[in-house]
Amino acid sequence: MNIEKISASISQYINNMFGFQDKLYGELIWSIVLFIGFFVLGWIINHIFEHYFKKWAEKTKTTIDDEIIRNVKKPIYALVIFLGIYFFIKNLSALDKYDSIIDPTFLLIEILLLRFL
Repeated sequence: MNIEKISASISQYINNMFGFQDKLYGELIWSIVLFIGFFVLGWIINHIFEHYFKKWAEKTKTTIDDEIIRNVKKPIYALVIFLGIYFFIKNLSALDKYDSIIDPTFLLIEILLLRFL
């Protein structure tokens, strides 16, 4: 079972649970939940970098690990938020007709983010 089928079944479950007739409502609710989940994951990753990795790096004698942590933290956080936005958009069937624009755009942004990681 792929991610699209799982997401569609969760959206359908939300529609059935709340009695929505239009499938867009379930998709929108599920997309918002996914985005919030990715946002929280990004916050957790940022917190781990700030409070654990940064303190650990400060204890070492070299500064290279401080620089690595400082330079890796923001791109990883941006990548997680970016993935949240991507899954938010991909779960909305109303935007399926724009897949030929959305997928290459997000692929390019993902490559650029990974390039700067």
